[in-house]
Amino acid sequence: MVSVDGVDFCIEEPYPYEKGWSRRWYTSKFGGPGLRYEIAICILSGEIVWINGPFPPGMYNDYKIFMECGLKNMLEKNERVEADDGYLGADPAYAKAKSAPWHPESSLVIRNNVRARHETVNNRMKFFAALRNVFKNGVEKHQDVVLAVAVLVQLCIQMGEPLFSVADYNDLNFR
Repeated sequence: MVSVDGVDFCIEEPYPYEKGWSRRWYTSKFGGPGLRYEIAICILSGEIVWINGPFPPGMYNDYKIFMECGLKNMLEKNERVEADDGYLGADPAYAKAKSAPWHPESSLVIRNNVRARHETVNNRMKFFAALRNVFKNGVEKHQDVVLAVAVLVQLCIQMGEPLFSVADYNDLNFR
């Protein structure tokens, strides 16, 4: 049981600039070039369990990454993930999206907490200047930095800065 979300990081415009080619790097979150990663967090422990990327945001939205080259391929039969509305197209087969009409109202508060906790992890990763600021060391090095920061964030979680608890496992109703 995991929550999944895409996170974008700013990068320097890849060189040389070409209108058609450079459009693939554009992310509306920053109004400029970036890279997108798919990150999954274990709902029970709060640990980072999956990182997939980088992807050019202009070519890959969260849903496309999940369905074509991401976490969906790792799910077992009848297994689903908790996600935001970027994954609405995968609901209910593979994901439980925020605004989907067929999930019980009784679990809405817990599901909102799961997604909020996931955003906490994304924000902790962006605490590091290498990911908070425009990355100027080349696209080919970005993944190494993201993975190193994820390890540091995970160590912080394990060594005394845990994420907030979301609920008892039996309250999650992920069937």
